[in-house]
Amino acid sequence: MRPRSPLVALIVTCLAVLAGSTVAGAATMSAGSGAPSPAAVARTQVGFGVRNFVFISRQAAGFRKYETRNAPLFKAGEAMQFYAEPVNIGWSGKGRSYRFEMRIDVEIRTPEGQVIWGQRDYGHLAHNAAAADPNTYITGSVAVKGLPAGLYVLSVRFRDPKNNLTAETESGFGIVEEPRRIDA
Repeated sequence: MRPRSPLVALIVTCLAVLAGSTVAGAATMSAGSGAPSPAAVARTQVGFGVRNFVFISRQAAGFRKYETRNAPLFKAGEAMQFYAEPVNIGWSGKGRSYRFEMRIDVEIRTPEGQVIWGQRDYGHLAHNAAAADPNTYITGSVAVKGLPAGLYVLSVRFRDPKNNLTAETESGFGIVEEPRRIDA
């Protein structure tokens, strides 16, 4: 994916949060305790996907503790915060040592599907834990500068390179112009 317009600059900051601990970028930290059940481990191997992909009005306070933005309308340059729950992550490990890695690709498209801007491997997440926690969420912030007013689609692809799993989600959003002040 390559930028198709010099007008768009995109910045993504992604956080993975598990059992109340935060990990950003490639940094890792432990979370949770105890070994998962065999059923929990089996669930991580099939059906990788993303649920609850929404724009949020402020940083999430925890798993499913977020405030949905009233409307996905943003001013040019305003950060668009989102919340997503990856499900059936390809955790690897056994006993009391589990790990997942995720690479994140981002695209901005027109409603017709034309890619305006895109970046493969824009973000990288890694997490070590004592258990393969199904209550995982990711928040991100995307700041778009120079994008003209109009309707667009934010597409986020989550890739697990170790287990060769991919899940993609997208959501429409709009860029609105600032109201013009009329001096009398």
